[in-house]
Amino acid sequence: SGLQDRIATLARMESDPSLQSGAVQALAQFARTDEARSGVVNGQLLDVARGTAEPMIRANALAALLPKACDDSALAHVAEFLRTDRDGEVRRSAAEALGGAAVEARFVALGELEKAYRAESGPDVKRTILMSIVRAGRGDAAGALERISSADPSLTRDVMDYLEILRSGET
Repeated sequence: SGLQDRIATLARMESDPSLQSGAVQALAQFARTDEARSGVVNGQLLDVARGTAEPMIRANALAALLPKACDDSALAHVAEFLRTDRDGEVRRSAAEALGGAAVEARFVALGELEKAYRAESGPDVKRTILMSIVRAGRGDAAGALERISSADPSLTRDVMDYLEILRSGET
């Protein structure tokens, strides 16, 4: 719609971070109220995230995504933020978005999350990746968790706790 496009332009072009953030939230509202728009809105949100130097805006745009509506291309862009962004909050938002991927995209999301876990140095981001592996993988998360269980000794207990929960069927 015309209004949605104007808000997307504002979200991309505004120099005031608080106005830009408000535009990101307004844009996300379009997808939440009309699922048919969610793929287009996700594309617009990714354009905002790619086009700003402001970490808060990148994180907000990624957090505003409707991950279940992300196609493989959108998931690849989200994974790129997880792998390459220098800001921990942006990487956490990217991990959370991958964790919410649609069931049919879970293997792509799991693979990206597993690779990111091995490469990540920030403990908070790593914990978010762990939670996202469980969310994205559902029953398939156990294999990914087993493969990364020794990758970071400081989080081995967290990984084992998730495995225990998954194996007990409490999810």
